[in-house]
Amino acid sequence: MSDCTCQHCGAALADPAQRFCCKGCAGAYELIHSLGLDGWYQRRILRDDTRAPRPEDDDAAAMVDPAAYVTTDADGTASLSLLMDLVPGREGSGVTDPYYGNDAGFDISWDDVTRAAKGIVVRLRTKP
Repeated sequence: MSDCTCQHCGAALADPAQRFCCKGCAGAYELIHSLGLDGWYQRRILRDDTRAPRPEDDDAAAMVDPAAYVTTDADGTASLSLLMDLVPGREGSGVTDPYYGNDAGFDISWDDVTRAAKGIVVRLRTKP
């Protein structure tokens, strides 16, 4: 990642001394790193057309504890799963963000979430 991009999402940074574009990215990076899941950064897909807008510093959404999405296996191995990880072929990518595009983007987002919801059902049905 270049010195002028956020270490988590890849967004351009105005100040090369910064590491992250917002508190949300800093928190996500710290969680991923602390769990030893840095390999995610090598397999993810960064697409400018699907990036969500960054939260404001006082945005309550930025304060959600991502630890709620971590599961720990019996052997102590921790895993972090994101929604699109449940869709074959879309692992490591985000839900398409229609915010900056046209109305067709909302259909694509709906399809992303619908496919992921089906993945959740499959996972719950096969979970012991």
